[in-house]
Amino acid sequence: MSEITLRNTVIWNNTAPSIDLVDAGVAATFVEISNSLIEGENPVSFGSGNLDGTEVQNDPGFVDPLAPGSQQLGGNYQFTGASPLLGAGDEAFVVSTFDLIGNLRVENGIEIGAYEYPTVSGFASRYPGLAPTGDENGDG
Repeated sequence: MSEITLRNTVIWNNTAPSIDLVDAGVAATFVEISNSLIEGENPVSFGSGNLDGTEVQNDPGFVDPLAPGSQQLGGNYQFTGASPLLGAGDEAFVVSTFDLIGNLRVENGIEIGAYEYPTVSGFASRYPGLAPTGDENGDG
């Protein structure tokens, strides 16, 4: 038997078949999903702090995701300020100081997913003397 553990995780726009943990015969005692969002699933019985992936208001609000099934690389999977992922993660599950692009991981709460929503204070502490826009004098 194997265990499935997802923490502070987003699974969205995946072209694989739905993750149906109950119908797949996976015993609930071997599954832990906490502070996560899985499109098309509502994993409340597998852990705490999860967002209901069947509710339209829980769309993660990625900045520029690729369409499901796209053969291209890239996309921007950071999220907008209106994302339900903001502050919905759990600090107990954080394993690094920075996210994938260098934003402080623990800054005004923890986001669900690979990226933190950048804050002005987080930017300032990482890049002292630079404006948050990266263009202090506005000349481009």
